[in-house]
Amino acid sequence: MLLICVTILSVVIGLSASYEREELCHGDRFTFPRSYSPPGFLNKMYFTPRTGGSKRLVMDGGVIQDPRISVSNNKVYIADLTQSDAGIFSVTYSFHDTMSFNVIKLVVSDCAKPDSQFYGETYYTDIPDQTEYVEYSPRLMDHPVVLWNRSDPHTNQGGRRQVRRGLLKITSVTQEDNGYYDFRAKDRKVLSRILLTVEGKYFTNKKYAGEEHIIKYPSASSGWTVGVQLETGWQNIPLVNAGSLVTESNPDAWQFIGRVHLLRDGVKITNLETSDSGTYEFKDLQDNIGLTVQLEVEPAPLPIWVIVCCIVGIIVTVIICCCCVRRCCRKKRSSHRGQAAPNTAAALPVYHHDQNQSSGPSYSVAHAPAQSHQPVNPGVSRESAATSSQPPPYSPVMTTLSSEFSPLGDQENTSAPMFSSACLSSEPRFELKGLNTSFASPLSSDSTVNDVYYSDKLNFRGAL
Repeated sequence: MLLICVTILSVVIGLSASYEREELCHGDRFTFPRSYSPPGFLNKMYFTPRTGGSKRLVMDGGVIQDPRISVSNNKVYIADLTQSDAGIFSVTYSFHDTMSFNVIKLVVSDCAKPDSQFYGETYYTDIPDQTEYVEYSPRLMDHPVVLWNRSDPHTNQGGRRQVRRGLLKITSVTQEDNGYYDFRAKDRKVLSRILLTVEGKYFTNKKYAGEEHIIKYPSASSGWTVGVQLETGWQNIPLVNAGSLVTESNPDAWQFIGRVHLLRDGVKITNLETSDSGTYEFKDLQDNIGLTVQLEVEPAPLPIWVIVCCIVGIIVTVIICCCCVRRCCRKKRSSHRGQAAPNTAAALPVYHHDQNQSSGPSYSVAHAPAQSHQPVNPGVSRESAATSSQPPPYSPVMTTLSSEFSPLGDQENTSAPMFSSACLSSEPRFELKGLNTSFASPLSSDSTVNDVYYSDKLNFRGAL
């Protein structure tokens, strides 16, 4: 028993050590190792697909059980590999039929050159010089369709796919042209392989609310279906179905009622709203996506005239404020000057004199108090003026006398004010100008002062 266990363990370890991994491209040929090929290999071989499925018997006692496996010149191989040939091969031995051992893992890669084209455009690609066949197979199909056979011209019937002058030409491509294009030699060997992907056109547009937006069809063919997936929702809302407007009958498209219009070569949406932002998708009658438009609707900006009015208003406001501030400053300066002027005038002596000394009484003053006007009437005493109930008689002569030039003597004295002759001789005299009535001077009329100054500031007749 111990010897049997050791033998079995040695075989298992030996088989595990001989585990092989083969990685080939689509269309290549896989040849089995000689140790697993008849007539030397007489045991059973099984295959388990990588894509899933039950294990099946492919070889038994040197007899091939799978039609995908061929024998030629004592070689066992699988020609023109596809994705369905990828998987694991296992064997069982006569000493233990219930136990299988994985011996080969076959990996089939795509190895195709990727290429892309936009919907409705024309696609060109070069073909190898030794190409005998051009085959097309969609991605999910393992059975290719012969597009062109050099030895059989009837296979090249024209249409959208044509081979001419060493080029493969496909006009007006759609998603129906997606797939693999194999260029094979006479022995079916793949010389080149292309994976074509047709994409719908994509545009991004930005509009303002209130504007209109025109989206043209991807091609001149009619019967387009237009749907939108709004940014605010998850559901695709149909707007046009096979060339017919459905916004009126579709309750989900209530916000587009009356704003979607069909044109000869496109669709127009008027009076855009910010809620219209989303992805608009155009499909043909075969449900191929021809165009995708990402629309972003922004709030409408302020009109230019509003901006201009705001700027003008700001400028006018600033100018008015500056004028008001200037006017206030001017008023303050004028008020300060008005307050300072009387003090200045009081500080300066005012002289009024005439060349003719005998024309009227003259008085000598040094300072005049501000805003003090008293009528001069030498013929009326102070007491009588104070006690009289009648208003004082009108006197056209008013003068401003400073307190330091008050009449000399006691307040109780009712006689006319008296000034000393020395004062009259030492101080300049002034005479009230423009008086027609002569007054007898209460002062001395013998004054010998020769300099008499005249001043229009004391001309009260014009003022009165």
